[in-house]
Amino acid sequence: MAKPPPSSAAGGRRPAPPRTPPPPPRPPGRRWRSPRRRRRPAAAAPPPQGPPPPPATPVGDGEAPAVVGGRRPPPRPPKDPPPPRHPGRRWRSPRRRRRPAAAAPPPQGPPPPPPPRSAMAKPPSSSAAGGRRPAPPRTPPPPATPVGDGEAPAVVGGRRPPPRPPKDPPPPPAPPVGDGEAPAVVGGRRPPPRPPKDPPPPPPPRSAMAKPPPSSAAGGRGQAHHRTRLLLLLLLAVAACASTAGFLLRGAMLDTCGGSSAPVATARTGAVAGSPLGFMRSKLVLLVSHELSLSGGPLLLMELAFLLRQVDSQVVWITNQRSEETNDVTYSLEHKMLSHGVQVLPARGQEAVDNALKADLVILNTAVAGKWLDAVLKDHVPQVLPKILWWIHEMRGHYFKLEYVKHLPLVAGAMIDSHTTAEYWKTRTHDRLKIQMPQTYVVHLGNSKELMEVAEDNVARRVLREHIRESLGVRSEDLVFAIINSVSRGKGQDLFLQAFYQSFQLIQQKKLKVPTMHAVVVGSDITAQTKFETQLREFVGKNGIQDRVHFVNKTLAVAPYLAAIDVLVQNSQARGECFGRITIEAMAFKLPVLGTAAGGTTEIVLDGSTGLLHPAGKEGVTALANNMVRLASHADQRVSMGKKGYERVKETFMEHHMADRIAAVLKEVLQKSRHQHSHA
Repeated sequence: MAKPPPSSAAGGRRPAPPRTPPPPPRPPGRRWRSPRRRRRPAAAAPPPQGPPPPPATPVGDGEAPAVVGGRRPPPRPPKDPPPPRHPGRRWRSPRRRRRPAAAAPPPQGPPPPPPPRSAMAKPPSSSAAGGRRPAPPRTPPPPATPVGDGEAPAVVGGRRPPPRPPKDPPPPPAPPVGDGEAPAVVGGRRPPPRPPKDPPPPPPPRSAMAKPPPSSAAGGRGQAHHRTRLLLLLLLAVAACASTAGFLLRGAMLDTCGGSSAPVATARTGAVAGSPLGFMRSKLVLLVSHELSLSGGPLLLMELAFLLRQVDSQVVWITNQRSEETNDVTYSLEHKMLSHGVQVLPARGQEAVDNALKADLVILNTAVAGKWLDAVLKDHVPQVLPKILWWIHEMRGHYFKLEYVKHLPLVAGAMIDSHTTAEYWKTRTHDRLKIQMPQTYVVHLGNSKELMEVAEDNVARRVLREHIRESLGVRSEDLVFAIINSVSRGKGQDLFLQAFYQSFQLIQQKKLKVPTMHAVVVGSDITAQTKFETQLREFVGKNGIQDRVHFVNKTLAVAPYLAAIDVLVQNSQARGECFGRITIEAMAFKLPVLGTAAGGTTEIVLDGSTGLLHPAGKEGVTALANNMVRLASHADQRVSMGKKGYERVKETFMEHHMADRIAAVLKEVLQKSRHQHSHA
């Protein structure tokens, strides 16, 4: 790097001062600090004379060319923009932008051949033009220390060139990269980023519990995913076909049009032959109910209608006291009967009279239904009376009116749910109405198959118990007493709540450790509360037990509440229940029963074995409270009574037991009606 000799003055020009050699390259690891002021370009110098200076070192891409003849050539045109930085490295831009170097005369002569890009060689600077001597090659200086990405390059000619883009040494050929990775550097430059591939398919739903492998253009992963999807589709198709076939088969079994399929006819014949009511096949039975509601009488008659439809009897239903506005309950019950093949007719009209005259058997449900005879049949009453079976469920005094039961001695028979009720009717009609009861048949009821399936399914009971208790705000370890009846004074909900409140006082006096107790009243009417129900709610609020007492609207589905409670209270007053269907349903769920010692309850509950009995009326409040405390403090007695009650239901109060007893009554009534008809 020797200084060139000064040239002689020519044309009155002063010789150019010697050039200052560039500073040595900075050591690695130090940060470059740009000058605070921008420098002016050097003054133009006369062309050099004498021996040429040593050749200049080739400069790299983006560096300023060396000064030739005292002047700086114009900057090179910018090359392609630098590629994006390598992921993981931070780019540090210079603090200030530099002014480009002054323009230089265009070069002359053929340019030298460019070196290969892989060699990372720097192109030589252009030669001077305009009659000037071409610049001799410079002597190459010692190699400078390479700088890292983001660092400022060395100063050349007293000025700092614009920042050089970071470069990496050419790596060996890299394997194919995945989506989103940076491509390898080729020829000293980084190619533009590769466009991303298609996004992977969304994951399957969680219900599948298995994640299929992502699809691939090569290999067996795509084929495995395709096979998995085909298998899932095949399984769904098989399940759909099976459910459709089951639905069609069930519809064929319940078809009332009498199809010609031999297997269906064989199944029907087998069902009829195995049923005790098989002799009722093709018989026309007219059922007359005083109302259609969720009370016990209409529901029992509906169950008898379904038993007769199972043996292909022709069943026609008439509701005598039907409101003008059909509510949701009436519509739901009628729809259920229609789905079972029961024909529903209006109570009045010629069609009702014709069906009564053609029927093989007419069943009047409850004592109030007797008003339909004179109101509709009129002159045809004597023809229909010999084939009437009167099913009675009442024990209230207001039902014993002559206008209701004046035709009772002339019918074929009376069917009553308990011996206690039958004896009461016999005495009451003779002493008060001066009429005689017809031949009376006592038929104890039974639990339906659907309810027994739920009661014997432990999983279903646990699910229902958790659901109902959560809706009521009751914990699983709490003790729940429930009364499930339509809210009325005769069902004794007021005395039940009084006994429940007294039980709290007894527990506090005796300082007993019992679970948290709750009382549930199922059967209220939220839409139209009666005066009696309003009094119940006022009693609860007055005594501060509103967090322990829960009112539930009346419902046809009692199984969920039987699964959720621990003890059933049957608190019907006066002469008690005629039978009390809810009692045997609770015993099917292995629940102990606290009932009044009156009516049909005494024929169901064995005092001290399957439950505990207490007197009816106000004198029974204290006894009921003591029984509640006894069961609350002795969990083993609750379990023992529940098991014994379930065994009693299995022995006596099943659906097939009731079907056998009803079949015997219907068979005798049909024979009697035929005999009277032939005699007439």
